[in-house]
Amino acid sequence: YEPMESDFESDSDYEPMESDSDDEDEPIIRSKSVPSKSGKKRAEVSTVGESLVARPSKKAKLGSYEDSKGQENGEEAEKFERFLKEARLSEFVQTLREAGYEYIDDLPEMDSDEKEKFFPKKPHRRRFEKAIKEMKKTTSVKPSKKPKPVIDHKFALIIGNGKYRKGPLGSNPINDAQVIRNKFESEYGYKVFYHENLKSKDMKDALYKFEKALKNAIKGGGESLAVVFFAGHGVQTQNKNQSAFDNYLLGIDNDYKNERELKRRELSTKRIIEGLDEADVKILLLDCCRNASGLPRSMVSKHRSLTRGGLKITKEELTGCMTLYA
Repeated sequence: YEPMESDFESDSDYEPMESDSDDEDEPIIRSKSVPSKSGKKRAEVSTVGESLVARPSKKAKLGSYEDSKGQENGEEAEKFERFLKEARLSEFVQTLREAGYEYIDDLPEMDSDEKEKFFPKKPHRRRFEKAIKEMKKTTSVKPSKKPKPVIDHKFALIIGNGKYRKGPLGSNPINDAQVIRNKFESEYGYKVFYHENLKSKDMKDALYKFEKALKNAIKGGGESLAVVFFAGHGVQTQNKNQSAFDNYLLGIDNDYKNERELKRRELSTKRIIEGLDEADVKILLLDCCRNASGLPRSMVSKHRSLTRGGLKITKEELTGCMTLYA
C-alpha cells in the first residue's frame, strides 16, 4: 500500500528524506500515522528515502490475538456441545452453561447432588455418567506433580481372640480382625500375618515370627512400616516398683493362679513395641476391654493392682510408636 499525497492533511505533514550526496550513510527513517483506505484503522507509515512502507499498528496486533483467543474458546464450546449431543443430552447445554459449566474438562468434577439437580431423571443421569466414564478411558490422566510417598515394606500382625476360658467375647473380636485383615491386605498392600484364638504361648510365637520376617525384609533396604492389631482381653497391672503400670494382652487360656503367673505367661505391650523397634514407622492398634472381665473373680479381688481394669497405655510405652486403643 502506497499512500497518496491526498492522504495527508498538508504538505507539511510529509517530509521527504534529505540525503547527503557526498556520504553514503544509512537513510534517516521517519514514521507517520496515516488513515487507511477504509478510514476505520490507522496504519503506521515509515518513510525511507522517497518510498513509504505501511506497517500494522499495535491495535491491529491486539485484534489478531483476541481473534485467536475467541477462536480457541469457540472450539472448546463446540467440544462441550458435541459431548452432550453424543450423550443425547443436548437439551441441557444451556442449563449447564448458566451454572458455570462451559468446558468439557469441568464435567467430571460434578458431584452427585449437582447431577440430581441438572439431570432429575435417572435415564439422563445414567447417560451422563456413562459418557463421563467413556471420556476418562480415552483421556490421558496427567501425573500428579507431587509424587505419592512409597513405603517399601509394609507388615501387619493381626490377632483376634474371642474364645476365652474366662469371660468369652464371642465372635466380635474375630469379625473385627477379619475386617482389618481384608483392608490391610487387599486395599493397602500389606504382608499380613493373621491369627485367631491364640493361647498365650502361641501369641508370643506369632510375634517372634513377625519380628523375624520384618527384620529380614529391612536388611534389603528401603522404608518400613509395622502394624500390630489385637482384638480381645487386655489387662493393666502395677509393676514391681508400684509406681507405674504394665499392660498385657491375654491369650484364650486366661486362667491364672496369681498375678505373677499372668505376667510370666502373657504378652506385654512393652514387649511388642520393643519388637517393632527396627521399623521406621510403628503402629499399635488395640481393641480391648477397659475392665478386668478377662480375669478370674478371685484373682481380681485378691490383687488390688488388677482392680484398675483394662488397658491404659502410658506415655513411657509410646516412645517412637503410634498407639490407638479403645
